Amino acid sequence: MPRSDVNGQPRFRRPRATITVVTNRDEDLIAELHEARGFRRIEIAAELGDSQGDTGPDQLRRLLRESGPGTSDLRCTAILALAKRCRDEAHDDYAVAFHSKDAGTRDYAMLALSAYGRDGLWDEVAERLVKTLRNRKRRGSAPPSEVVVQIVYLVRHAANEPGRLARLAASLRQHWAGLEPASGGHDNEQWIKDYWPEASPDGPSVNTLEPPDVSAMKRYVTTDPLFEPL
Repeated sequence: MPRSDVNGQPRFRRPRATITVVTNRDEDLIAELHEARGFRRIEIAAELGDSQGDTGPDQLRRLLRESGPGTSDLRCTAILALAKRCRDEAHDDYAVAFHSKDAGTRDYAMLALSAYGRDGLWDEVAERLVKTLRNRKRRGSAPPSEVVVQIVYLVRHAANEPGRLARLAASLRQHWAGLEPASGGHDNEQWIKDYWPEASPDGPSVNTLEPPDVSAMKRYVTTDPLFEPL
């Protein structure tokens, strides 16, 4: 489920099984989870994103704390499910996952932060964006790309401090060549031209830039099929 590999497979995708949900209840899924093994646990985590009840979010948080071999996909699925259930209320959970040692967990935490995260990680995400643009293997190949989700988070909170918008635009221009995906796939450069054309290298001074349509950028992420019901 998580990040793309070096062969350019899609960075963000659903679990590999097809799941059909018929209005599950949290308690039923959690009871099954205690006995489940292997990929069925990932399926149940995904189903908790659409189920009904009061205990699902806490169970998803427990899954996020699991560690060890074979748990990356489980955590990634739990992050998506938690984002669907709790949106901005789970910001602290995304922030913890954003600092995970596991790359897949970090990627999905960034996706959730892009869609629903609050301010507080702006400088760290800005630094991560530059590192992503410098690393051809980590640009993502399918929408929403890793570059795009980072930009959306930064734009959403740029107005909270003077100079943030100019700093973001300057970083994009400085590393414009890095917008090209490693092996085809999502056109990050065209995405910026569609959603924030003034940020391109031939735009006006970064200190005079008008903010882009933040709502449109957020809709781009939140309407992705990853956040739709199963």
